Amino acid sequence: MKLLDDWEREKIIHKDKIRNFDFLVEGDFIKEVADGFYCLCKDIEAAEAELWKKANCEMAEHLGIEDINKEVKRFISLLNTYNEVKDIGQELIGRIANLRQTTAKDVHEELGMEMDP
Repeated sequence: MKLLDDWEREKIIHKDKIRNFDFLVEGDFIKEVADGFYCLCKDIEAAEAELWKKANCEMAEHLGIEDINKEVKRFISLLNTYNEVKDIGQELIGRIANLRQTTAKDVHEELGMEMDP
């Protein structure tokens, strides 16, 4: 996702065409060079990093996440639990297939489940 304009290609851009104009002005990343036209006065990578940081903080606040690292660890833990339960389910389906002398695919179809690729 492109958050900022292509300042490498266009050195001076009118304010109406600048993405995230207010952020860039507030952070002193751009300066006005003529009536409504601006140029980049700081490193574009630094501006983009700050903008991503701001966007991530806003998203975390919107989702009620206080500690991002803690939330990532919680998500990974939940994903691991999901994978363990899924593996157990697949093993049970395999055992049912063996008892019925059929394939796991047939059991999946009987249960209305899709097979993993």
